[in-house]
Amino acid sequence: MSGGRLDFGIGKGYRYNEFAGFCVPMEEADARFDEALDVIIEAWTADQPFSHRGKYWQFDNIVVEPPAAQKPHPPIWMGAGGERSIRRVAEQGYNLLLGQYASPEDVARSIAVYHDAAEARGRRFDPMQVGVTRAFFVTDSEAEKQGALERRCKTTCAS
Repeated sequence: MSGGRLDFGIGKGYRYNEFAGFCVPMEEADARFDEALDVIIEAWTADQPFSHRGKYWQFDNIVVEPPAAQKPHPPIWMGAGGERSIRRVAEQGYNLLLGQYASPEDVARSIAVYHDAAEARGRRFDPMQVGVTRAFFVTDSEAEKQGALERRCKTTCAS
């Protein structure tokens, strides 16, 4: 359907409810995320069945089909908000996704951190490796816009 084109977006999460709903302690976030990403990349790049024996997941002789069309694997876009996480994304050579709630000043600081970390690893910074999400409303009246904002706040604040 896509001719093999795929961009893969991933993030470890940072909100309590993201972990509580799956009965996963937040303290395990980094280790679980790292192990899961290692398995995903192995699944995309293995040219024969592979096994995995990790702390959180175990697999025996699995094959992922069809194989990834993009080599060595599809582009990875990783969400990050804190400076440590942003540096880690750059160090791993992945594209950066920044969230919609950061101020323009915070976005600029985050991009600068990513830029510096990428270049410190000898990689040329490309602004197309950074994605910034933003919520926006398309409406023809202020009343509709206000109602949408109120509904969103109730939904967001309730979770």
